[in-house]
Amino acid sequence: NASGNGSISNTINAVREATQKGVGIINLSLAAKSISEALDEAVIDALSAGIIVVIAAGNYGMDTAQISPAHIDASGVIVVGAAGNDNNIASYSNYGDSVDVYAYGTDILCCSRSGGYTTATGTSIAAPHITGLVSLLSLTHNNITPDNIEFRIKKALDPTAGGITPRLKRITPKDFGFSLSQLSMHITDRMQLLTQIKPLTAMESIVYHSNNENVLIVQDGWLTPVSSGEAIITACCPGLPAISFLVRVIEPAENCVMLVVPNNIKEIKNEAFYGCPNIYHVEIQDGVETIGTRSFDSCDSLMTVEIPDSVTSIGSHPFSDAVVICSADSAAEEFAIRNQIQYITRIN
Repeated sequence: NASGNGSISNTINAVREATQKGVGIINLSLAAKSISEALDEAVIDALSAGIIVVIAAGNYGMDTAQISPAHIDASGVIVVGAAGNDNNIASYSNYGDSVDVYAYGTDILCCSRSGGYTTATGTSIAAPHITGLVSLLSLTHNNITPDNIEFRIKKALDPTAGGITPRLKRITPKDFGFSLSQLSMHITDRMQLLTQIKPLTAMESIVYHSNNENVLIVQDGWLTPVSSGEAIITACCPGLPAISFLVRVIEPAENCVMLVVPNNIKEIKNEAFYGCPNIYHVEIQDGVETIGTRSFDSCDSLMTVEIPDSVTSIGSHPFSDAVVICSADSAAEEFAIRNQIQYITRIN
């Protein structure tokens, strides 16, 4: 109502109607002071229908364990507490194991119902920030699931702020289509990086620059070695901070080979190629489903591993110091992001 209060039954009806109409995201900037099994059930039903639900933690300065719907600890339900401008949890914000992220919620500039602007404070103000990020991820990643959205948002937490506020420019490590600090290439190699951010209406093309074209030329995302040596590649795009990475161009060693894993092999066994010294690139063909634990670990010459979309299971420590080449939103890309492995998104 006009004073900001409402009944649990009306809230349940609203969640169920939104679920029936097939909305993509529900923001619940509200909290009860007790457990309501009926409200919790409505939220879980929405999640089961593929809707991601963002919930304010509440402003009682207490644990969410006894508060609906904020006590729901389910993958795809994002419970948001409030942080102050000092990047610490606000004193009024609820907290607890179910809280997934804390976003700015103190003295936030808002539109006023009486016209002009005002400031507002509370977890109800923090939650819509995360809802906005959820919306952006949904626009830029087709058919992304609620649990994957939650994973990406929590992965983007700023460690310098004690895991509090998401870095808005780094909501996904895929901003540039790759995560690289150093890349090794043979002088005979030619490699393509992602050259455009989607949706095209939101971002312009990435512009690349090589600081040493006597070693490496970069054009439209293509890396073309010229001679042995090192070059620093810089990627720039409006709206994003520029990033740089080092490329080492080397002469292939004698007896150095590229390994092609054929598609009639469904599983690469644990430690199948462990310690092989001469493999510099692995190309796994479409049809392989599993990469075993430490299957290419301790292969000292290994530089890149190309993983198809058919691979859905990857064991621990499959390789060391190699760059993964994979498709966007694939199991391989998620594995690389989760384990902080360098990767390049393949252009389809």
